[in-house]
Amino acid sequence: MKKIKISIVLVISIIFMFGCITQSKEEVKAKEFISAYYGQYAKKDEIEAIFETMLIPEATETTMTVDFNKLLSDFLYANFDGMLTEKAAINLLNKRVIPTKDILDTDIIKATVKDVKFIEAKNQIKGTLSFTAKIIFEHSDGVKTEEMTTGLIRVIEESDFWLIDNFKLN
Repeated sequence: MKKIKISIVLVISIIFMFGCITQSKEEVKAKEFISAYYGQYAKKDEIEAIFETMLIPEATETTMTVDFNKLLSDFLYANFDGMLTEKAAINLLNKRVIPTKDILDTDIIKATVKDVKFIEAKNQIKGTLSFTAKIIFEHSDGVKTEEMTTGLIRVIEESDFWLIDNFKLN
């Protein structure tokens, strides 16, 4: 009888510990998106080609705008497909968060997201998480640097999928 009680306590303890260390579906989707966002550093050539279309002298303003917007949209859906609500996709494109031109002004060639911590954000819309993440940047000379970044990310369930509805770095 004593062995049964010990076994039950052990099983309950394991279940409790496993439940404490697993991430929620929202956190898994948020981490996936944050990793993809920082993955833009590895796509510098592609981002540079997008922004260079604005410099083509023979393009008219109308064709340039259409081509540029199509390239932005193509980049977004190629790299973030299935991660964003339509509202978030439009918002991130309009604010030039994705793709971000700032990447072109650095010597960083790769960024890896490590140690992401989430907490429910206070005074925000339901589903908004505050996050802190350690980012490892690899520079063109091979040197690696670390940076802590914080921000807000809202994850919602839409049609049985978890999607990012808003993203903002602090």
